[in-house]
Amino acid sequence: MAEAKVRFRPARGVLQWARETAGLTVADTAGRFGVTEETVAKWESGEKEVLVSRLGELARFYRRPLAALFLPAPPVVPPLPHDFRALPAGQKAPLSRETLLAIREARRIQRVARELAAELGQEPARIGPAVHSNAAPEQLAAHERQRIGITVAEQTSWRGRGVALRRWREALENLGILVLQFRMPMVDARGFSLSEDAPPAIVLNSGDVVNARIFTLLHEYAHLLRGSSALCIPAVGAKALPHSGHEEPFCNAFAGAFLVPAQAVTDALAGRRPDTQVVAELAAAFRVSRHIVLHRLKGLGLLSEAALERRLAELAEPPPPRSKFGPSAAQRCVGMRGKRFVRLVLGARERDLITYRDVADYLSLRVRHFDAVEAMVGEGEPGAPR
Repeated sequence: MAEAKVRFRPARGVLQWARETAGLTVADTAGRFGVTEETVAKWESGEKEVLVSRLGELARFYRRPLAALFLPAPPVVPPLPHDFRALPAGQKAPLSRETLLAIREARRIQRVARELAAELGQEPARIGPAVHSNAAPEQLAAHERQRIGITVAEQTSWRGRGVALRRWREALENLGILVLQFRMPMVDARGFSLSEDAPPAIVLNSGDVVNARIFTLLHEYAHLLRGSSALCIPAVGAKALPHSGHEEPFCNAFAGAFLVPAQAVTDALAGRRPDTQVVAELAAAFRVSRHIVLHRLKGLGLLSEAALERRLAELAEPPPPRSKFGPSAAQRCVGMRGKRFVRLVLGARERDLITYRDVADYLSLRVRHFDAVEAMVGEGEPGAPR
């Protein structure tokens, strides 16, 4: 006897919610499953039953647990971060599937981190709005550098920009911020920040060059200090669109002032003219791009607008060296999720608050890689004394 095919009528709007939050169109779903767009529309409106086996396929396509498609109503969708992309008119297309999934995953990691912190008896960090967020970007940057505690001497001792990115990332993670990295189309975002929920999160585009990620990290930190969630394509010296008010120029200026403090520039110049060789020396010393150095010199009155434009036109940053080998599973895990979140998960597991299956789910990692990840994040797992 043939096995009966079990059908279910999803609640109105649930499948539409799952599809749209995955960045897919009705045509995408129809094409994937070989049905008409009218059929998909009837599934979403609740007019037509769906085979339970097909619901399982839809759940995988939408990257949702199967149980989510049995909800009695679509969940409330939090708003996307404020779109600060300064793109020419007509070029601001809807966000891609990859970016929407990155935002979704970042919010999931926020939720997991909040729940694990509560289980461990910890209060999740809250960053903004800072009481001093009305200060000028130069003043705010100086204040935050002092609070974070990384001196110029320490910064200039780092061996390379990869180390600089890691150290700045760890410094912000020590404040309780989740710093994540996901690959997204560059036309969508170089990064985004999520401030509404605790802990706050910054997401960097892992496909970007290291110099740009360092600048984006501090740019998004400025958004958190101002209490805003933002989706951005930060560019040194870029002007924002009118609808953004002054927030994007503010965050750009903050990032530049934070990474290249004014007094440190004066001390490093020691009376020399900022010629091409000096600019290269400053970029190497501060572990930033020459674009940042040139704009800082202009902002500090050490370079004219005409000289800035001429020097930028002549500037060509060398392409970053490409590794012959890809990252290991452990490196990929820590690189994407950050040491803070990984330590939180491992700490909860050490106290038997979650299972190994939970760890594998939260870190997207197989059990055989757990030891390598634990060795990478080292001491200091939140809630997991050593």
